[in-house]
Amino acid sequence: MGFGLCAYYLLSQININGILIVIIMGLSVTAIEYIAGIIFIKGMGVKLWDYSEEWGNIDGLICPMYSLFWTILGAIYYYLINPYIIDSLHWLEDNLTFSFFIGFFFGVIAIDTAYSTQLVVKIRKFAKEKDLIVKYEEFKASIVEEALKRKEKYSFVFAISNNVKKIEEHLNEYKNEQLARTDKIRKTINIFIRDKVKKVTLPEDKEK
Repeated sequence: MGFGLCAYYLLSQININGILIVIIMGLSVTAIEYIAGIIFIKGMGVKLWDYSEEWGNIDGLICPMYSLFWTILGAIYYYLINPYIIDSLHWLEDNLTFSFFIGFFFGVIAIDTAYSTQLVVKIRKFAKEKDLIVKYEEFKASIVEEALKRKEKYSFVFAISNNVKKIEEHLNEYKNEQLARTDKIRKTINIFIRDKVKKVTLPEDKEK
């Protein structure tokens, strides 16, 4: 979302028709979403989001519904938020003392990014070793579910990122869940095919 916000800000500075800017914003964020998704899947073995069940999706990474959402969000930013941001930037130019708060804000973002990157690197290593694509949200949900079963406090980034053994346990559980799900689907398909074959062969046997 950080890159998307930067795209909104930079595009809002272009002096053309507002409606056209909003459309470009929606398309730009959709493109960023697709490129980022491909980079994480190919480079990290991690699928941060999955739109596979949405209509018109491409590789489960982008879809018309979310493109519309990014366009609406772009309109909200352009017409309601951007004017205040521009005014705030002008105000900060005249009141440099308050730049400390900006530095603090970016410091928090940097720490969060560092922890998230550390977590993704660990997931990437596991995914590469096991030849697996980890769906981030699905993996996160499995951790929450497991924590609820054990009646533990849930903390995704800070608790896990500092405990390699624990994250490996979660990833192995996630892999086993994926294998069990795949096996279940395979068995269902085999049963379906076997039933279809029986229906086709039985009438032929009766005719004989």
